[in-house]
Formats: sequence, structure tokens, C-alpha cells
Amino acid sequence: MKERLTNLFNGDALLASIVVLVLAGLPIFVAVVISNKEDKPESTTSAIVEPTVEAETEPEPVKPKPINLSGTGRTATEKFTLQDGLAVFKSTYKGRETVFHIELLNSFGEDVDMPANDIGSDLSVSKAIQVTAGEYLLNVEADGAWTVTIEQ
Repeated sequence: MKERLTNLFNGDALLASIVVLVLAGLPIFVAVVISNKEDKPESTTSAIVEPTVEAETEPEPVKPKPINLSGTGRTATEKFTLQDGLAVFKSTYKGRETVFHIELLNSFGEDVDMPANDIGSDLSVSKAIQVTAGEYLLNVEADGAWTVTIEQ
């Protein structure tokens, strides 16, 4: 390759060597002494050539804070906002040996999914649900104290 470049640059082997090193991606320091055939004073040119690589960085998506809800007995929660993606519902219940049931409803009151549906007196239930961005609420059926933490 160096011989081809030397021919391309009219026999200038030094210039051909510089091109080979730059194409190889190596940082180099080049000192070139140029003199012309008329015995003019010599001039020196120095250059540092380093390949540049621009890294593309995407900002990290902002992770929303967990949503913490709690209550006692049968309740419809206040509305809360979820982002598009996976939402993990972690629920606990302490009360009588009975049904612990939670429905996830969209802002129109339509049933989206069921984060919890179990029978017991001391329960811990987790479920991941794929949701679209929007406002939601929970309809909780319980005979005791309950908590729900939603993480995205």
C-alpha cells in the first residue's frame, strides 16, 4: 500500500508514510522539513494528528418515583399517572381470612388488569403489568389494612 501511495504522491515517500499512518488510525507526530531546489531557507511544519471518535450518548430515561398507596377496607384510590412500559405492583394485605382483590382501571373506569386476587389473612402479592402512558386508579376489595407500591 505504501508503494502505491508513493507513486500517487509523485515519489514522496514521507507523505505516503504519513497517509498510511493516519489511515491506520494511529496518533502521530509529524515533522516535515521542506526545502525547494532554489536554496531558499528551510521551513519546518509540525502537526499532531489524532483520530477523533465522537461518542453518541443517549440520556438515561428518568425513572419515576414509586407510587405508594394504602388504606383499610374496600376503596377506590385517587388517580395516579403511569408511563408507557412495565409497571410492577407490590401489594400487602393484613386482615380477616377473606378475598383480597385489586383491579387496575384506566381513566375511563375500564378494567385494565388485576394486580392481586387472593384469599388469606396475611398476603404479599407482586405482579408486573404492561401499561400505556396515562392516568389510572385502583379498585381495592379488602377487609383489612392494605398497601400497594407501584414501580416502573
